[in-house]
Amino acid sequence: MAYNSTQSGSYGISHVYGQVFILGLTSMLVQIVLLREFMFIFGGNELIIGVILANWMILTGSGAFIGKKAIHIKDTNRFSRVAMIFLGWIPPILFFIIEFFRNQVFKPGIEIGFFQIIVSSAIIIAPFCLLSGFLFTYLSGVISHYSNKIPAEKTYAIESTGSLVAGILASFVLFFLLSNFQIMILLPLCGCLLLLFPLHINGTNLFNIIILFITVSLVILLFLLKADYHLKSVFFTQQEVLLSKDTPYGNLAVTKSTEQLNIFENGKLLFSTDNQIANEEAVHYAMAQHTNPRRVLLISGGISGITNEILKYDIDDIDYVEINPFIFTIGKKYTSSLEDERIHLIRKDARMFIKKTAYRYDIILINLPEPSTAQLNRFYTVEFLHDIRKIINEKCIVALNMPSTANYISDEAIRLNSVIYNTCKEVFKHVLIIPGERNYYLLSDEPLTINITQYIINKNIKNDYLNSYYIDTLSLKERSDYLLEHLEQVTQSNKDFKPVSYFYYLNYWLSQFNLGKNLLWIIFAVLILILVAVCIFMKPVTSALMITGFSASSLEIILLLALQILSGYIYQVIGVCMAVFMGGLAMGALSRMLIFRKVTYMQFMLFQIITGVLAILLPALFITRIVQAGIINTLLVVLLLLFLIAFAAGVLFSMAVHLRSGNLTDNVASLYSADLIGSALGAFLTSIFLIPLLGIMNTSYLIGGLLLLYALNLFLRRKHL
Repeated sequence: MAYNSTQSGSYGISHVYGQVFILGLTSMLVQIVLLREFMFIFGGNELIIGVILANWMILTGSGAFIGKKAIHIKDTNRFSRVAMIFLGWIPPILFFIIEFFRNQVFKPGIEIGFFQIIVSSAIIIAPFCLLSGFLFTYLSGVISHYSNKIPAEKTYAIESTGSLVAGILASFVLFFLLSNFQIMILLPLCGCLLLLFPLHINGTNLFNIIILFITVSLVILLFLLKADYHLKSVFFTQQEVLLSKDTPYGNLAVTKSTEQLNIFENGKLLFSTDNQIANEEAVHYAMAQHTNPRRVLLISGGISGITNEILKYDIDDIDYVEINPFIFTIGKKYTSSLEDERIHLIRKDARMFIKKTAYRYDIILINLPEPSTAQLNRFYTVEFLHDIRKIINEKCIVALNMPSTANYISDEAIRLNSVIYNTCKEVFKHVLIIPGERNYYLLSDEPLTINITQYIINKNIKNDYLNSYYIDTLSLKERSDYLLEHLEQVTQSNKDFKPVSYFYYLNYWLSQFNLGKNLLWIIFAVLILILVAVCIFMKPVTSALMITGFSASSLEIILLLALQILSGYIYQVIGVCMAVFMGGLAMGALSRMLIFRKVTYMQFMLFQIITGVLAILLPALFITRIVQAGIINTLLVVLLLLFLIAFAAGVLFSMAVHLRSGNLTDNVASLYSADLIGSALGAFLTSIFLIPLLGIMNTSYLIGGLLLLYALNLFLRRKHL
């Protein structure tokens, strides 16, 4: 690479390392924050997360590959400073662009289509991803030119260390103190403060001082103007925004239209305070037919007015569970739903609470959204319902709900409801579905009836909607029977480690955009063909590293989902998990020099085989008592496994750099892009196809098998290397 050695020398190797560190820190922070923003804009299922992560990695990998053209850049000093300043200012600009897309291109209230998500997210993140990928290859070349004795993996390790610091800062500091936009507008300061000092490079540089002054002034101005609040307000048209807050659990917003309060999480309506029909149906279908309910467990939704409906009965206690404590804060500030002394507020994951509680309940009301995400799916599984059975009294009634099929039952809705029905029947003797605002599922070991109005009359419960004047029992029974007749009789049940209802919900969601039933399978087949083609036509070391990226990304998703299933909400610790993963990559890349001073193909294959065996052993670890003993144990084991997998991936990347022939810049560009593209395929395929279709256990076996297969491919082609 034809760098100007004088300029490179004067610039200082430590300064270039600082750029690489800031590159890693900025990239990780932007990735985490933009994922949270895209969840707010596009909705919250893992399909969206998989699409955006795949776009991110493919574009970054493409930028790294284009970085080979950096050979034509002569003034490394000026280019580095200008590029890093641009990199710092792109994130806050992206924030404005995202809000523009949501409010001008995609009008509020309109569901955004699958292909629109793919294309628009790729367009939005492309400038940042391409530039960050390009800079990684470019800075690797600058460092190697400065001293040929500095290995390329050191650059990889420093960038990963920056990502490690970003994950820790995000998890323990930034998300508790600042909004997403405020984090974004701090990034230009990071770049400028590091890159514009020392200011004496061949004398005082007035341009550097001016840039620093402008950056600091703009950042302060944006903070004072509360630009993020005004941007979020535009999203909720014809509503008064009372609160918009980024919490560790997601964005919460409270709006007011006339006298109605609406509570949104990540842009989706959780509930409204004056939806009397929904509140009455959610409570009285279950409670009215219990002879004497004394203790009620309510999982989510209490501040919508559900607690007021429960209190119409002569009960002793309501244990109200929400994982996000900020919802209780909203309820106390804007509603009167939490004032009764019989309501006990429990800030905990519902599954963890149910496992630990010593209380037993007469009524359990699960007022959660449908299993549209892997996180929500864990409340619709056989394992969860078995846990519920352990805390119920005799004659207990459990209620949950799904989207309404009152007007039209699509094939996707039939499959989704069939899975939920079959899951409930596997645990409880009696399951009754009552169609209404939603499809309400009542579960009990005692017989259930749809003649709710008679029970309401007998108990002298005064309702606005659920009473004999508005409800026709015969019509209600006909609709219930019609739905039951259309359910599939032989179908799978939904389980923790095989979340089939989540996959069916994805099909149900995609069906709203007329994409065709076979779209997911077509995409799946194309991506599998890409993996096969890579194995056949790409250089063996490059293809082996690509499958390493694929496997590391897939195993990361598996571990995160396992953590979520076993211990609850992962958004509080996702930054820590990503930080540990990046720390493992850094340690692996640096430790290779101590483990294997002279790299051979057999050593490379050995590490790939070890990683494959680890993937195959993961399912056995998930079911051990140590992992399932408690949240802390589960988290520690998952973090250890994340570190080990990332460590192996870091070692393999370092080895690949030395095994692949050619000049350093070409090697770094090809290998880094192959690693990221493999990671993109892993994120997409695993979250969208493999886990829903095969389950976590079988997916782990498949990934382990792929690693062993590619190691075998490398062994068979060793004579031609």
